[in-house]
Amino acid sequence: MVVVYDALGAPVVIHQGQDQSLKIKWKEIRLDENKMNKDGLQDNRNTSQPNVTQLQTETGYISWYDGEGKKGAAGVVLNGKSAAHKTIDFYTKVKTTSLENGKSTIVEILDRGPYIQGRILDMVETAFSNIHNTRKGLFKGRIQWPIQN
Repeated sequence: MVVVYDALGAPVVIHQGQDQSLKIKWKEIRLDENKMNKDGLQDNRNTSQPNVTQLQTETGYISWYDGEGKKGAAGVVLNGKSAAHKTIDFYTKVKTTSLENGKSTIVEILDRGPYIQGRILDMVETAFSNIHNTRKGLFKGRIQWPIQN
């Protein structure tokens, strides 16, 4: 017995000594390249709606850390608009808003952290100072992502 797989990945069992030859019917299929999804498969859904990404939101405490000029977990040097999050993809832009004073700024996830319970984001000192005085240390805030440029 020999097992081979068809074009869709389904197993086809061929018994050795089988006297009959396989009868394969070929059919040409034309795909509309304008309807291909990211996996290379044809997408027949209604495409009249714009591709809208769902905005994610998280609320908790936001702190700052001395990371500017140092290499972050993404492998790049952190700048004044860098931040750390435990799970958000690197290079994602995140809107950070203080629930205490309403101020907000956009940061980019280039590092991992914070690792203190209840904290959702660590911002570099410069980014934090756009919202609060660094002497405050932390504030209650909301983060939203992904933010488009």
